[in-house]
Amino acid sequence: MKQAGGYVGLLGTLGTKFMLHSETFLPVLRSIKQRGLIYVDSRSTSRSLGPELASSIQLPKAFNNVFVDKEPSQEKIKNKLDELERIALERRFAVGIAQPLPITIEILSQWTKRLKTKQIALAPITAIVDKQSQR
Repeated sequence: MKQAGGYVGLLGTLGTKFMLHSETFLPVLRSIKQRGLIYVDSRSTSRSLGPELASSIQLPKAFNNVFVDKEPSQEKIKNKLDELERIALERRFAVGIAQPLPITIEILSQWTKRLKTKQIALAPITAIVDKQSQR
């Protein structure tokens, strides 16, 4: 983290087994809190202790609702963006995680232009910290 800058938090991805054990995961979350950062749980597993442990130490948190390009095809990405929109409209907030793939960037650039007409605004992750329900 010392070699990079401009970040507001850490995204918990991969390491699924690691995120299932509080004795190994809690010290990491405490370190994130001490640095004044937020924790974003990718929800790569429904059994992640991340949101629960973050709450227990009052670590600001958010979590993923949709993996936008887990299957990087035009049709699949568009379907996932539709799902993300639906969640945002139903719950007032939604988080999507995407990779910096050329197809994803192309589709996202088109998609973002249409959001205003749907009364959806893009916002930084910090705008929804601790506002999501854990359902």
